[in-house]
Amino acid sequence: MSEAKKSNLKKHISAAIRICVAVVAVYLVLRKQDLAELGQDFLNMNWFVFFGACLLHLFCHCVFVFRWRLLLRTQEISIPYFAVLKLHLLGLFYNMFLPGAVGGDLLRAWYVTHHTEKKVAAALSVFVDRAIGLGCTVLMAGFCYWLIISGGGEGFEAFSKVSDSNMLGLAVLVFGVFFAIVLVFVVVLSLSEKGRGVMGRISSFIRAKGAKLAKKLLISGKLYCSKPLTLFFAVILTFFIQGLAIIAIWLVCRDQGIAVGVKYFLMFFPISWIIGSLPISIGGLGVMEGPLEMMFSRVPGILEGQAVKPGLIQRAIWYSTSIPGLIIQLKGAHLPADKDEFLVDSETELD
Repeated sequence: MSEAKKSNLKKHISAAIRICVAVVAVYLVLRKQDLAELGQDFLNMNWFVFFGACLLHLFCHCVFVFRWRLLLRTQEISIPYFAVLKLHLLGLFYNMFLPGAVGGDLLRAWYVTHHTEKKVAAALSVFVDRAIGLGCTVLMAGFCYWLIISGGGEGFEAFSKVSDSNMLGLAVLVFGVFFAIVLVFVVVLSLSEKGRGVMGRISSFIRAKGAKLAKKLLISGKLYCSKPLTLFFAVILTFFIQGLAIIAIWLVCRDQGIAVGVKYFLMFFPISWIIGSLPISIGGLGVMEGPLEMMFSRVPGILEGQAVKPGLIQRAIWYSTSIPGLIIQLKGAHLPADKDEFLVDSETELD
């Protein structure tokens, strides 16, 4: 079998696994639900509230694009706002619907390099953007967890026990298992001539490309660190937008009769986002809704059948707001029409 066929086979297997995980996870979430009653509740929702929540989410995406463009400007890369917006919405669509192993962030990083000559710096901005978002997500979940536990935390004794455990020991265990897997992989490869050849090619690639890439990353990293106020402003924007997006979901849930404090939403949804970032499903389908249902079922005042609704409402909003990305993909509007669509303030590439 040729290398191209092997590569295609691996992609198909990866996509099939993700689809299977999504189907099984959705089944586990919905298996005990009265689907007819659940569907009727959604049909009877206040659609003005739902569309208002969708508009709030679209506004959040627009501000996220402003944050990403801010990071690009830090690297002295100037790309028109609407060009960056198209790439962001395209990445959102990929994350929601495509079962492949390449996520929306990787595709954003790939396409943004078509809009500038500073390819490494532009691609790095995508991952700095994601790192800021993930870090703020963790901090938001942790802060709201503290609010819940310090306020009594009825129904959340299990969370309290986890916080009292030896997290350092758990981290050491996780990294130890990862290191053991890598070590076993290296040992298995070294047992055969073909495996040693693969290791040699990997080593040669790292030596040839690693030093140059590391130098570029170091220069880019220094640029970000030299502008701490820009990074601070990006963090503040992230907290504001993530909070606003969750409040939009909370408003729809209140319309559905889920009258619980917003602090639960501000804790549970960031946790579900972290879980959903694992590349094991299609856009985290089912993998996010399951933990959300489990956590909301512990909240006092949640009636039977209501715990599943917040996750489904979020999914409906996400699917609705990813439609513009589909239109951009079909029109091919994510690529620059000509060289005038990007402007690089400094023509010198990072060497």
